[in-house]
Amino acid sequence: MKKYKLNNDKKKEPTPAQIKKYKDFSTVAHNYQRLTKRPKKPLYRDPKFFILIILLGLIFLLVFMETEKEEAEVNNDKTEQRD
Repeated sequence: MKKYKLNNDKKKEPTPAQIKKYKDFSTVAHNYQRLTKRPKKPLYRDPKFFILIILLGLIFLLVFMETEKEEAEVNNDKTEQRD
């Protein structure tokens, strides 16, 4: 007796709309290239990214200046207490 495996369970087939969506190869290829390739414009020339970098730099600078000012005040207070 031969061993046969019968699969009576039918897999869910895609709808005609889904089939039509993936038949448009140019759109699928374009979306794939957009996801995998690096953008043509360098990051530093992107205005939004450039503004973000400048804002982060300013925030970092302000925080650094405030911590320096607080450290100087603490050091001055310690030297005044010794006198």
